[in-house]
Amino acid sequence: MGDTGATWQSSYPLQAPAGEQLFEAGLQCANMPTDGHVALDIDGPDPEHSQHIPPTAITQRDLLLTAAPPRWPEGFEGSLTISYWQGRTPPPSDAGIKPWVAVVETPME
Repeated sequence: MGDTGATWQSSYPLQAPAGEQLFEAGLQCANMPTDGHVALDIDGPDPEHSQHIPPTAITQRDLLLTAAPPRWPEGFEGSLTISYWQGRTPPPSDAGIKPWVAVVETPME
């Protein structure tokens, strides 16, 4: 999907975990100025399994922004797109934004 007009945007492949596991995905800011905005698009197999977090203010220099889409079919390959809008303050040389993914343990029944 992506967001038009972003200062920077990058997409990453995202694969469903094996078995019945769920996952969380998002972005991790590192030393980013707090006057910018970020957005997140997780494109799954259909709109029901996709998520869009609209432009959100960077409220902390090391902001973690996550989403937990519904379970995807095993092996499905979707994408995670990060968009960034720079505020008045340019990011310092050691700043960055990267994708973040974690498998969520499902309880035994």
